[in-house]
Amino acid sequence: MAALATGGALWVILRRRRPRLRWLPAIAFLVACTLGATDLRAPAAGLPARWVVLDASESCSGARAQGWRWCARAAELPPGVQVGLIRVGREAEVALPLGTPEQFRAGLRDALAAPLDGSASALGLGLRRAASSHPGADVILISDGLASDDLDAGARAVAEGGGRLFGFAPEFPLPRGAWVANLEAPSRVASGGRASLRVSVAAWSPTPVELTVGPRGGPPWKRWTLTADAEPQVLLCRSPRLTAATEVEARLTVEGRDDPSDNQARARIGLEGQPRVWVVGAPLRLPGCELRQLEPGALAAELAAPPDAVLLADVDARALAPAVPALRQAVEGGTALVVLGARHAFGQGDYADSPLEALLPVTSGPGSERTQPLSAAFVVDASGSMLGSARYSAAVEALPWTALRADDAVLPLAFAEASAPLGGWSTEHAKLADALRAYAQRAPGGGTDVGAALLEGLARLAPRAGTRILIAVTDSLDPNPERHLPALQTHTLDPAEWSVLLVRIGAEDDAALRAFARALGPAARVLAVDAADEALREALAGELAATRASLRRGAFPLTPSPAGLAAGLQPTTVAAYALVRPRPDARVLAVTADAELEPPPLACSWQLGAGTVLALPLDPAEAAGPLGQLLGGLLPASSALELSARREGDALQVHVLGDRGAGATVELLAAEREPQRWPLPAGDATLELPAPPVGLEVRVRDGDAILARATVPAPREVARAGADPRTLGSLCARHGGRLLATLPTELPPRADARPRSLGGLLAVLAALALLAELGWGVLAARRALRDLPGVVPIPA
Repeated sequence: MAALATGGALWVILRRRRPRLRWLPAIAFLVACTLGATDLRAPAAGLPARWVVLDASESCSGARAQGWRWCARAAELPPGVQVGLIRVGREAEVALPLGTPEQFRAGLRDALAAPLDGSASALGLGLRRAASSHPGADVILISDGLASDDLDAGARAVAEGGGRLFGFAPEFPLPRGAWVANLEAPSRVASGGRASLRVSVAAWSPTPVELTVGPRGGPPWKRWTLTADAEPQVLLCRSPRLTAATEVEARLTVEGRDDPSDNQARARIGLEGQPRVWVVGAPLRLPGCELRQLEPGALAAELAAPPDAVLLADVDARALAPAVPALRQAVEGGTALVVLGARHAFGQGDYADSPLEALLPVTSGPGSERTQPLSAAFVVDASGSMLGSARYSAAVEALPWTALRADDAVLPLAFAEASAPLGGWSTEHAKLADALRAYAQRAPGGGTDVGAALLEGLARLAPRAGTRILIAVTDSLDPNPERHLPALQTHTLDPAEWSVLLVRIGAEDDAALRAFARALGPAARVLAVDAADEALREALAGELAATRASLRRGAFPLTPSPAGLAAGLQPTTVAAYALVRPRPDARVLAVTADAELEPPPLACSWQLGAGTVLALPLDPAEAAGPLGQLLGGLLPASSALELSARREGDALQVHVLGDRGAGATVELLAAEREPQRWPLPAGDATLELPAPPVGLEVRVRDGDAILARATVPAPREVARAGADPRTLGSLCARHGGRLLATLPTELPPRADARPRSLGGLLAVLAALALLAELGWGVLAARRALRDLPGVVPIPA
């Protein structure tokens, strides 16, 4: 190509002088040859994203200081390439989402400092998370190659998504530390009985430790001083006589301090005859029950080993949404579920049409029954921006006039820079609507002071009895909302008695209304609509109905039905209840006499799988009495069955003692795997089953009923000296990559990202330039012959 370029250049230089246009083909030929000689290449089509998957398990804990440096080097990429971090221990978490290399390095230290359970290496799960988060991305796995799950399946997921797997396995220092490998204790003992406990301890390398076993927060029952090693040591002890449910803790200390690596394990021992009941929400007292208080966010994880009953005490549906699937599974397996409350449950807790409501024997939400009168303030923006765009008239027509009852009192209030109440409270709704319509003819317009109008409406609503609602409609063009926020924050609005709806019409920013809603608290919310039309009218009517139908106050008798009397329910009086409707197949256990309504239900139950669900739409304090009378009939029948499960190498030893049905089975449930079942022989049984290398739950099932449960944790990684690069390298080679010797290492370019040579294209351009030059030469020869004297032109 270089010779061709040189020849072309000489040919152009030695040519005779021609007209200007004759030079163009020659110049094109010269340029094409010169560029071709440099082997010019087109840029790559674009580099793929890259995930860095960091093994943060305990076998890599000795190299935590180097982990930051390795991740930073793996992210040394050109600008424009996205890179993210996934940390892997027992679980896999996206520590840094895909972003620029600069963002990656800026957030890396904080991401690596976040706590993570490192008791296992779920590397396969980490690779699957990378493959699903961004299919086609390349993955650099920084690990010693010791996985506690199916690593090959994760690598296949990366390759099937179009990505490549690269590994980096330096010599990881052997971690130090000791841990409590296992704590086994009976779930129940007789009152006054003693429990036998079995504790296993281990360490990565020989480590002097002190082990104590005893009640959590109390004096220890037993203390040992020993040297822990990689081979787990088993120690046995007996508890003193127990007269109450006890949470037992086994704790290791190393050289007088707590070892930071899983140095404790806990187990709960209950008393026979006392049901285990978890309470989520408001605290309750139930004599004869072993109660445990939980936060809503912790319920889903704790349901891996469900109790006898779960009580949801005045908790809203949004807080419980993540736990609903696990809650349904527990109830279908035999756990009793009790849902009670009135102020933050059922209609007040947004249960209507929620996944939680699907578990209940009642439905919540607006009803068509006659209820107590409302006090409603309709506050309408009559500023210049509303009047000029005809939004004011549309807003007046969209107010829920037709949804009002005859005895509902309404206060109309128009405002601009100042508020203008149009009369006092009245039940003559048609006249009030006409007064608002007529106000548009004499309204001065002007600016907007939404905060002052809200304060005026709240001040007029405050003396009213019963349920109060304020609906404000505006285009939210308030230039200075901050001046009223302190005054609005002084209003304490109980969501059970107040409802404030701030409606923003149009595309304007609703920041001012959102600030007002935050100042007023949970009783206030913002509704943004494009126009005041039929949709807004329906939404406001629904708000009116929901406010009216959520809660009833007064003195209401609780009258048991025949089914309730048979279950032990006694008559009483309640001060408030939430309106619910029983489902067709629900069992109504109690109703009340409400002069304004058909007898509403106060207690309903139904069967869901093998479990029972009870709905008590009463405040927790008032529900405690009826609940104590009904709880015994809700709990699953007591079983003398005992279940224990323990890992022995790659096998699982399952022991079942006690009576059960002839068709009983043992069921193994592991994450992301299909349940496995084996039949149980008659009498006491011992089974040796294959155990997946992940945490699992063991159940004894008889039809739909679950008779016993046991949780078996994932196995700890075996302590080995150094990494396993051979296995990791073979895995990467099978899935499009290779083992990296060092970081940073330039990854080989992808087939779809290699630069493309432009030699062929330039050769075509050079040929076209030559053809153009030849064409010019033929035309020039014909023109010269034609211009010779005496030559007859040759016809074309």
